[in-house]
Amino acid sequence: MHKIEQILVPVDFSSFSRSALAFARQLGNSPEKMGKRAHLQLAHAVEAMPPYIRSVLFPYAALGEDDRRFEAEIVESVRAELRHYFEIDDELAERFVDEPAVEFGFGKEWIERWAGQFDVEMIVVGAFGKQGVFTGGPGSTSRRVAATASKPVALVRDYDPVPTIARILAAVDLGTDTKEVLDVAVGLAADLGAELEIMHVIASPFVDDARGLVKRCVAVDEAEIEEQVRPSLTALMQEFVDEIEIPFSAQTGDGAPIEKQLMRYGEPAREIAEEVQQGEFDLVVIGRGRDGLGRTASAVMADVPRHLVVVPGDSSKSLLSG
Repeated sequence: MHKIEQILVPVDFSSFSRSALAFARQLGNSPEKMGKRAHLQLAHAVEAMPPYIRSVLFPYAALGEDDRRFEAEIVESVRAELRHYFEIDDELAERFVDEPAVEFGFGKEWIERWAGQFDVEMIVVGAFGKQGVFTGGPGSTSRRVAATASKPVALVRDYDPVPTIARILAAVDLGTDTKEVLDVAVGLAADLGAELEIMHVIASPFVDDARGLVKRCVAVDEAEIEEQVRPSLTALMQEFVDEIEIPFSAQTGDGAPIEKQLMRYGEPAREIAEEVQQGEFDLVVIGRGRDGLGRTASAVMADVPRHLVVVPGDSSKSLLSG
């Protein structure tokens, strides 16, 4: 089970960031920790002032020491605004690893550095920024972080000031990152007291046949394919489930927090979206893919309007393929 003890929360001044911080505050609260929640590290990137604007605002400012003093004043001003905007009280401040990290530059370039600097187990970020929701999925910063980070990344939407997570769906491809996806999903379910279901989609051989050209030329019995592979994949899914290490305090009556194991057939992202809608899931946990965001993860990120946790892995190659 993936234990969450320190969390990086990169923020801007948006409602999505507020929800991200509220989500992070709920984590690291599994039963064996006896109410001791995870430590948090707030971070914010200040875009550097272009030289042509700086020269107009400060035409007589000397370089060097005055520059550093000016930047230090900005950092303190940002920290004060963070405390005000996110209503940081003494109780929350006690959970901080350190004072909010403030750096000059672009957030998507600093986030991975912060994750290493503060040795976190998860990154929690707003799915969108101050511009709000737009078609095509999360904003460029959160998308890049999900595609490149070495830690699991939670993309949080702003449906509620304090996100309520009652049902979690872990979508697995039964590749080599499946164990990591399940470990993270089980850890989140334990922390949040949520129901957990796991799902695998047997991909149709015609997933890439958008025009139906192959299907018209090749006689394939899809029902027979599904019937032949389902037993092996079901057994493989169970093997992964059996390998999860679950503390006794997080176990249910049958020894695992997993409510159901689902096996469907079709186009993976579409089937996942339908299951999320039908099952009224609040959060989806999915593997990232081998080289950046895989096709399924990208499609789920764009088309499934739910909180999402993207888990990095070494490879997405199916164990059944050799």
